[in-house]
Amino acid sequence: MLPANEKNNLDDYHLLISENRLNEAENYLRGILQQNANRADVLFELGNVSQRKLAHLAAIEYYQRTLDVNPEHLQARLFLSGSLQELGQFEEATEQIKKALEQDPENALAHHALGVN
Repeated sequence: MLPANEKNNLDDYHLLISENRLNEAENYLRGILQQNANRADVLFELGNVSQRKLAHLAAIEYYQRTLDVNPEHLQARLFLSGSLQELGQFEEATEQIKKALEQDPENALAHHALGVN
């Protein structure tokens, strides 16, 4: 466990991810959330860790929480769509992609994802 003054920094998290130490990265992020439960960046990264672990239900929860804190978080919306697709929830995934396109009509990833659905 790192000292509190170091726990706001995501550099250590990125190092853990680069070494594929997913469980440690997840625990590190949860420690940051204990200090501030409304950090969209941390919630988003927890979604990413969950997605890498193929824990799509958890990823969906974290991406939705990210969007609760920051409704304009475009990457969270797109990654949420990906996890929804992985679970066969295609209508919900398409809705998220459409919302992403409302935010950013030129977003190439959203256009590609919509074409894939």
